[in-house]
Amino acid sequence: MKERPNIVYLMTDQQKASATSVYGNPFVPCPFMDKMAEQGLAFRDTYAAASICTPSRASVMTGVHPLVHQVTCHQNRAPFNLDQLPELLAASGYYTAVVGHHEYDRDLDRGWHHQTNMWTRGPIGTTAEFLYGHGRAGYGWASGPLECTAEEGHAYAVATRVIHQLDSIQASGAPFFLQCPFWNRILPSTLRPLTTS
Repeated sequence: MKERPNIVYLMTDQQKASATSVYGNPFVPCPFMDKMAEQGLAFRDTYAAASICTPSRASVMTGVHPLVHQVTCHQNRAPFNLDQLPELLAASGYYTAVVGHHEYDRDLDRGWHHQTNMWTRGPIGTTAEFLYGHGRAGYGWASGPLECTAEEGHAYAVATRVIHQLDSIQASGAPFFLQCPFWNRILPSTLRPLTTS
């Protein structure tokens, strides 16, 4: 029997394809993504299932269009009559884990052996609060870049937790599906140290 591959699903949240050097933007360098695209596969003719994130995530997790799963805005919850990707993979013997923003509060939380959401106490939650709390009232997450170092950013906290989680995942002895949604607004090429007053 052929050995089943491990699957790592990296998602950069709220980043359109044209905002990356992978797809030709010279002002947004993404060297890690460029290398992955060079060594792997970069799709040129794809589209999101919806223009906002929650319906798109529901489509990725259920495999159906928003008009079928009925998650058409941020307030809707995923239906219980549709299997979700982590459930299907877990039933097939995969160890499933997610670290970061994955809409657990919209019922997109079934089938995970391990879940660390973006509000988990500690570095992940602290950096999420910092990210969400800046900019326009109620819309901080959509209000431009933050003044912080990479090490103080949410993506760094998520990546650090993923690295530590890999030990537990591999200890299961099963093939794994690991979802890592990165939610940040700082770019390595534009980082500045925090200003002190």
